[in-house]
Amino acid sequence: MAISISATFDFVSRRSKPQDHCKSFGVIGIFRSLGYLIAPIIAGLIIAETIDFFPYSLSLSFVLVSVFFLLILLQFSPKKDSPEYDHKARYRHFNFFKEFTLLRKVAQILFPVLIFNITLYIFDATFWTIGPLFSESFSNFRNFGGLFMAAYTLPVLLVNWFVNPITNKFGKKKTAYISFLLGCVLLIPIGFIKEPLLIICLTFISSLFNSLAWPAIDGAYADYISESRSYQKEIISLTDFTCNLGYIIGPITAGLMADLIGNQNVFMALGVGSVFVVLMLILITPKHINVVLHR
Repeated sequence: MAISISATFDFVSRRSKPQDHCKSFGVIGIFRSLGYLIAPIIAGLIIAETIDFFPYSLSLSFVLVSVFFLLILLQFSPKKDSPEYDHKARYRHFNFFKEFTLLRKVAQILFPVLIFNITLYIFDATFWTIGPLFSESFSNFRNFGGLFMAAYTLPVLLVNWFVNPITNKFGKKKTAYISFLLGCVLLIPIGFIKEPLLIICLTFISSLFNSLAWPAIDGAYADYISESRSYQKEIISLTDFTCNLGYIIGPITAGLMADLIGNQNVFMALGVGSVFVVLMLILITPKHINVVLHR
């Protein structure tokens, strides 16, 4: 996950205009969501119909197809780096302690958006950890269990087409904060509802708002990278770190909360905690963040 995030930020920040950063991440999110929707269907059909080596051979074929397309893309990729910076010169004289100090300084500047990033990934990890268990264990779902996670992933395909005009009008950080705040508020009532279709509808509407937050905040990071090429690797490293940290904390926290308050109430607690964090970040985040520091 971290490698793909690094490559994505590097590519988008260098190959698209700042006003199109959110559009680029929106399109990437659409294809990622398609994979999340299609893969379980294919896997379910294969596992249900076969018990031999076929599922593994099919997985291997997907890997081989990916390698084939990678080789093709390498042939068409530019052979030279962007002339905007020379990373060999930029990092030639850095040692571990200087780099750690620089990371700490950049992290202090980006602290609010880094905390928001961690919150997003904890939210996503918790949903993917508890969501399938909840849909299977909640007796009222009956035949609607499969729709619960679909309601969480499907909105990306609908919303991400419109993220660019929204962020251009309201700003990337503001769009990310407010949309995620609204999505989390709508998630809180799930802890009190027993009607499965109403839970699925609330999850779907909540995810419509939450889906805006991902490309919006990713677009903001791409802006910081474009504006501060000298600190590109530090910014990308910190975003990778928040991703990994969120996906470590999320499942652990989700498991502990599920044991204490039950699967259904985890979503209510997740919504309340996320709302609190976002409200705090709205108060402390500067209107403009410039990654500029003196060595």
